[in-house]
Amino acid sequence: MGKTQVDLLGPARILHKHLTAALCERVFAAGRVTERRRIWTLHQIALFWSAVILRAPESLLQALDEARRGVGGYPRVKATPQAFFERAKGLRWTFFRDLFDAFLENALRRHAPRFESKLRGQLKAFPEVWIVDGSGLDAIAHRLKVLWDERVVVLPGSLLVFYDLFRGLPRRVLFHEEAMGSEVGRTEAVLASIAKGTLLVGDRAYGSVRLFASVAVHGIFLLARRNKTVKLRERKRLRRVDLKTGGILEEFLVLAGAGTNGVEPQRLRLIRWQLGSKVVELLTNVLDAEALPGETALSLYRRRWSIDMRQACCMYRARSSRRSSCRSSSRPSSSGLALERGTFGRAVVVCRS
Repeated sequence: MGKTQVDLLGPARILHKHLTAALCERVFAAGRVTERRRIWTLHQIALFWSAVILRAPESLLQALDEARRGVGGYPRVKATPQAFFERAKGLRWTFFRDLFDAFLENALRRHAPRFESKLRGQLKAFPEVWIVDGSGLDAIAHRLKVLWDERVVVLPGSLLVFYDLFRGLPRRVLFHEEAMGSEVGRTEAVLASIAKGTLLVGDRAYGSVRLFASVAVHGIFLLARRNKTVKLRERKRLRRVDLKTGGILEEFLVLAGAGTNGVEPQRLRLIRWQLGSKVVELLTNVLDAEALPGETALSLYRRRWSIDMRQACCMYRARSSRRSSCRSSSRPSSSGLALERGTFGRAVVVCRS
């Protein structure tokens, strides 16, 4: 099989158009507490990590050397690798979160949705369709060579990402220093900032009655794989059809939950597909089958799988390119490095998939 050629000029143009020095300076000035201005500015660091993602150098030292010489597409910064690591160690990850939000706000105003044209036509009832998923950063922390000599326990944290299916980029990238938090609780904390009518798509971890109750309060819709711990009652069959593509599709109106822990039972739609011994069960609070047909719901959930695979590919790339020969006496934090790379890297890598 031949290699797939991917044109990265488009994503690169978007980065250089909206990731400006003025934007970075505004974000740095707004979030600055005791941080000093150094030769490695926030703008140069953001451009550097974007170039690392696009070019995938053999090692971080190679990338820093090319940046020092101003070659290879890296921003020219006449500084030693030690200066870079010192900067990475002392710069809080919140700068990159705020910069990503500001960058995204600028870019979204000028770029209309262009992905998933077929699904967009089938999901006109929803202004946005976002895929939500969480991921721990332990795998990256274990691969960071700069941490191999550390005797203290490194807490890498985790990410919660909301991926815009129609624009092909993450709309929210939320870093949490505590890796063991509840994804449902963290998702609930974001709901107020999501536009009403948005359709969220998640795996079993998000198929809880509690989350369905929370999204309903905010006027948001949810499609999630059925969690087997959720009890279903009062099943009323809505339809049954043999699909031309294979399998049997059934839809039911159900009452989910037992009314415990202060959460009222939720009226949901169960979408069940079976082919032989393989069964997929989805729950949604979209009760209008015309707004979200069962066949479309299955196709949409399969797209969530492809996003998961893409995210796994991004994590693998991040682990692989971290095999740097760098040995610095001043160690950057694991979470800082991961978020520096992840903030802009995730947006770029998704575009190149």
